[in-house]
Amino acid sequence: MRKGSGRKGGSNSVVESQPSKLLVAGSIPVSRSKRSVILEAFETMDEAGFQQAGIGIENQQAFEELRSRIDRALGPAAEKFLKSMSARRIRIREFEALVAQGLLQAAVQGASQAGDEELYRALALSDQGQMREYYLTAIEQVPDELRHKFHALYRY
Repeated sequence: MRKGSGRKGGSNSVVESQPSKLLVAGSIPVSRSKRSVILEAFETMDEAGFQQAGIGIENQQAFEELRSRIDRALGPAAEKFLKSMSARRIRIREFEALVAQGLLQAAVQGASQAGDEELYRALALSDQGQMREYYLTAIEQVPDELRHKFHALYRY
């Protein structure tokens, strides 16, 4: 507060001075009663759930063959598949290494003649990325007892 002298009667008066909120260095005037638009957008996304954008598959035949091999290798043949990975010391998340070794085809009875690596290389880069994501999701669905038995494969 500062004191000033008035002209009438020579009396001292008190003048209150508050700095304007707009003059505070580094501040952006924000209404404290309204929520930010960004926060509301995040809350809306949380409530609606995240949905991944669909990306079309260019080589549907090769993609479906590899996806089928993953499903069969991690289904009833999961233990055989995990044993073959363990024997070759390939970690569970090393998708390109297991494809190069042909482990999906070896774990699946009646697979087509095309090798895993041949099918994988026939995919466009975006298709390869989707295949890796599919595989990484599928390995998390392996039953807990097998995951514990082959815990060394699942280590980072």
